[in-house]
Amino acid sequence: MNSSPILDAQSLAQALLGRIRAGDCVSGDRLLPERELAVRLGVSRARLRAALAGMERDGLVFRRQGQGTFVRPPPAAESNQFRQLSNRVTAREVMEARLLLEPALVTRATARATADDLTLLRRLAQNSQEATTAAAYEHADDVFHFKLAEIAGNLVLQMLFEGVSAVRRQGAWSEHRQQYWSVQKARLLAGQHLAICDLMAAGAAEQAAALMHRHLQTSADLFEVPL
Repeated sequence: MNSSPILDAQSLAQALLGRIRAGDCVSGDRLLPERELAVRLGVSRARLRAALAGMERDGLVFRRQGQGTFVRPPPAAESNQFRQLSNRVTAREVMEARLLLEPALVTRATARATADDLTLLRRLAQNSQEATTAAAYEHADDVFHFKLAEIAGNLVLQMLFEGVSAVRRQGAWSEHRQQYWSVQKARLLAGQHLAICDLMAAGAAEQAAALMHRHLQTSADLFEVPL
C-alpha cells in the first residue's frame, strides 16, 4: 500500500518537474502518457491533470490536443513538411521571416496581455537571463517567444510562428548557434527580453515591437547570420 504523503497540486508539480529535469517521465520532448505518469507518481489521474494544468499556466509544460504534453513548445502540425523545408532554406531566410512576424506578434500581445500574462512573461524572460548553458538558454528562449505568440491571441499568426520555429529548430544552423553561444551573448539577449516585458507592461506597443525587431537583429549579429 502506498504510504507516501498526499501532495497538493503545487507540490506534485514540483515533484514532477524534478523528475523531468532528471530525465525521467519523458520520451524525447514529450511526457509519458497520463496513465503511466499517474502510476509512477502514485497519484490519481485527476490530481495529475490538476498539477499539469498549473504547470501549463506557468509555462513549464505545453499540452496539445491529440499530441500529448510536451516539456518544450510543441512541434508544429505537419512537422515532416517543415523538416523537408528546413533542408531548402537558409538561416537568413528564417531570420527574415521572424523579423516580419514577431514584432507584429508583440504589438498584438501588448494590447491583449493580462496582468497574469505579463507576470508569466517576465518570469520566462528571467529564466533566459539565468541560463548558464546553451541548451538551457535555447529552451528558455523558445518558451519566451512561444508564449508571446500565444498571448497575441491570433491563431493564424501563431500557426505561422510555429511553422517558422519548426524550420528553425530542424535546420542545420541550430548547431551553428551553439558553436557561437556564450553566457555573455545570452545575458545581452535576455536583457532585451526583460526590456520588451517592461515596454509591454507600460502599454508601449510600438516601442516593444521595435525592440523585438532590434532583438532579432542582435541575435543575427551575435550568431553571424547575414541579413
